[in-house]
Amino acid sequence: MINRIARGAAVLLLGSALLGACADKEPAANSPSVGGTAGAAVDSNATQRPSFLPDRFPLPADADIRTSHQETTDGKRSVLLIFATKKSMDEVSALYKDYFDAELGDNAVRTVDDKNLIIQGKGKSNKESWSLIGGPMASEEGVVELTLTWTEV
Repeated sequence: MINRIARGAAVLLLGSALLGACADKEPAANSPSVGGTAGAAVDSNATQRPSFLPDRFPLPADADIRTSHQETTDGKRSVLLIFATKKSMDEVSALYKDYFDAELGDNAVRTVDDKNLIIQGKGKSNKESWSLIGGPMASEEGVVELTLTWTEV
């Protein structure tokens, strides 16, 4: 329980750092910017796939996007995406284990079990950093929630 709380706190800190890291922000695809001006704050409650997220990243067909945020810092793009699915933990783990085995190769650190999915590392080209953390939600039976951060390095 303490490990899960510590991981949750780490995710929140990482998300907060990602969301507030810079002044040069670009809105997620089709999400309105506050005040309607270029470079304004991003609507972090957008519910669409961020345009910066590489197309090759698979989302389950039933993905319920709960938070979608993207921004540019010092010319590097980054994404924070929180989504949920009703697929089983086994299905979700297999999907992302296979994807990141191909995407990250030996550059990944993985913890995959029946309650946790944690995969982090740099892409084979060392130009991207990925972190996917998730597991079954206690508050929504049968739902797995995942938090993805992707950054150009």
